[in-house]
Amino acid sequence: MITQTRKVYFCEHCKKNGISASVISRHEKYCRHNPHNKHKCFDMCIYLERIRKFNGSFNVTEFNCTKKGQGMYSYLIEKKASLWPYSKLIKEGLMRMPLTCTEYQEMSFDEQEERYYKDEPENY
Repeated sequence: MITQTRKVYFCEHCKKNGISASVISRHEKYCRHNPHNKHKCFDMCIYLERIRKFNGSFNVTEFNCTKKGQGMYSYLIEKKASLWPYSKLIKEGLMRMPLTCTEYQEMSFDEQEERYYKDEPENY
């Protein structure tokens, strides 16, 4: 019988683990439970505008703040931009979505229904 003792690395934000420090380090940087990746805009901000586009061979979602008139990107674009085909996703003039925002205003339930469920059938 062979027994091995190895170091196991754990993500500080979730329960993911592995024996490679570099893999877990990269995971921690882009973990969705990482407080550095919790954008305030995604908490149903009324000013967040999502534009979905098909860019050649993959879908791209662009984000704009209608209050500031500023194009934005999320932490997931940073993660994908490190890979070759996505390296041009972060365009000049875009800012990373803020973690806190003075302009934040939450959508009411009726506004959420109007924006996201307007094409849904009544009885589903």
